[in-house]
Amino acid sequence: MDLAKQRSDGVEGTVSVIVPVHNNADTMKRCLEALAAQTYPVPLTEIVVVDDGSTDGLGEVAAEFPCKLVIQDNRGSYAARNHGVASSRGQIIAFTDSDCIPDRDWITRGVRVLADNPEAGLVAGAVGTFARDPERPTAVETYDLVKAFPQRRYVQEYHFGATANVFTRRSVFDEVGGFDERLRSGGDGEWGRRVYAAGFSVVYAADATVRHPARASWGELYAKLRRVNRASARVRAVEGRPRRRAEALRAALRQAVPPLGSAYRDLRSSELSGISERAKYVLALFFVRYMSSWLLLRYHVLATRQDLVGSTAHRQLDHDDQLLQESDSTIGPLSA
Repeated sequence: MDLAKQRSDGVEGTVSVIVPVHNNADTMKRCLEALAAQTYPVPLTEIVVVDDGSTDGLGEVAAEFPCKLVIQDNRGSYAARNHGVASSRGQIIAFTDSDCIPDRDWITRGVRVLADNPEAGLVAGAVGTFARDPERPTAVETYDLVKAFPQRRYVQEYHFGATANVFTRRSVFDEVGGFDERLRSGGDGEWGRRVYAAGFSVVYAADATVRHPARASWGELYAKLRRVNRASARVRAVEGRPRRRAEALRAALRQAVPPLGSAYRDLRSSELSGISERAKYVLALFFVRYMSSWLLLRYHVLATRQDLVGSTAHRQLDHDDQLLQESDSTIGPLSA
């Protein structure tokens, strides 16, 4: 069957799945196993793995599966996604991450929702999380089980989807442009807002699901908080809307308010069971709240002291990107 030809029923079309990866060969194997077992027609599916400068023998793992391997220097996950799209042939583009495990019907369901919503610029599917030992999750894992990927909220309130689980059309990607390669994190939000601003809708697909391992250690959680807060400052600088110092201070002070209301709501989550798990969750919740307050102040004040793109602040943020990537590589994969 010709890969460039779409089915006339509008449900099945040619799909390229883009998987960026940097030094994550072991976990990527699980991802590729899940992609190889998809219910979507094999002749209509193309899997493109983009090696972002790995040094862990990733190519040997990729060679075990029916996928296309694209190699680039280490330029970040958004540059890797753009490279993957440019190297692919499908009319539909699906993004997931190397540490995700897609459900067997992930492509089928995502493509169907995209076909049912012709005005959609992107479809964002659910991202579930799981603990290494479900019977004894760590404090950090309990936090991720409840809070890690609020994809529905991303779609409904902020008009984007985390690229761990996103479907779009090549025509949309061509029209609005690719991901901003200056960003090491937060690029999915910046790209999603461009899609929405171009007049496309953003749709949530609850039943097109991938699974992501919950972060387990305090080091992993802190790395994520650094990345997210630094990315927020970086995206604002790129978009030309950095926070003013007074605004950043007010936001940091709001973050410093004890999260009692959130704790009360979240303790009823079905993801938590027993007093021990709930106590662990509250500990992690307070850690996140107060660390986020400090990091918000640090990165946003830094960004507002300088000009926009190309300024000293931007160069400092580039330096932070490199340090963060190096520190994250010692504790697990960097989820973009």
